[in-house]
Amino acid sequence: MRRFKFLALALCMMSLAACTEIFEKDIEDKEIIIYTPNDKESPNYTQTFWWSQIDFATGYELQVVYPNFSAPEKRILDTVVTTNRFPYYIGPGDFEWKVRAKNGAYKTGYYGSKFKIKATSLSEQFVNQKLPLNGSNVTGSPIILTWDKPLHAVRYEVQVAMEPGFNSPKEYQVVGQSYSLPVTEDNNYYWRVKAYAYNDTASTGWGNHFTFNVKNTPPKVSPLSPENGAIDLSASSITLSWNNVGSDYKYEVYTRVGTSGAFSLYKGDLLTTNTQFTGGSSGQTINWKVTSKNKNGVPGETDSDIWSFKIK
Repeated sequence: MRRFKFLALALCMMSLAACTEIFEKDIEDKEIIIYTPNDKESPNYTQTFWWSQIDFATGYELQVVYPNFSAPEKRILDTVVTTNRFPYYIGPGDFEWKVRAKNGAYKTGYYGSKFKIKATSLSEQFVNQKLPLNGSNVTGSPIILTWDKPLHAVRYEVQVAMEPGFNSPKEYQVVGQSYSLPVTEDNNYYWRVKAYAYNDTASTGWGNHFTFNVKNTPPKVSPLSPENGAIDLSASSITLSWNNVGSDYKYEVYTRVGTSGAFSLYKGDLLTTNTQFTGGSSGQTINWKVTSKNKNGVPGETDSDIWSFKIK
């Protein structure tokens, strides 16, 4: 056994591909079960491609063509996904799809099915909402809402509410498949879309709503160094540092001499989590704190704790 492991390690050192093949699980003989769509006719223009999950697979190669793989006229979808479900807007027509699992060294065979989506009136359709993803956390303002276009749709009504019952929602009339929603407060938001035909002769239903959570108020910052209460620091080599609260935030550093009096802004609009301090004199005790703000200038919930150091 020891000899085999030594041989495997030697092969790995000589060839990364060899290493991958030795330690990846062989999935070539695994079979994929196709759940949906599966040889049936559907009125839904958005299909959720769903198949059985394969152990030790790191991804799935998914392809959809019109009308079939024997005589394809149009490639609808060709992508790699990491889960065994994938929703996609297609529209009416005859189609065929297939999927195979893969890891770093092995692939299964392709498995798939034919399916048909029948043309329906707008009143039989629903709008497929896309972004923000349902249940996601987002920051910034505006929030871009996006959706797919149902067949025959020419305009849309978007409703946004703070609760799932949509009591007293805000309503927006939109031409196109996106809307920039201005956000002024942190909250859970619920949104849904209805599509209308030309001259409002027909419309979709509301369908299921999506929700997203807005968290624009930056969290509290924590100082890291110099250590709180540090003494005898060289005035030429003092670096103030703090934790990173997120890539969408900027920082402001405030300082004062001694333990009383007002803080003054030392550095603002910092994109990094540290700054060189050069504002003190020998023997002074410097108090400092940090606050964060988002891209729209909204400050954090509270300033950091006040830390201090003494210059040598």
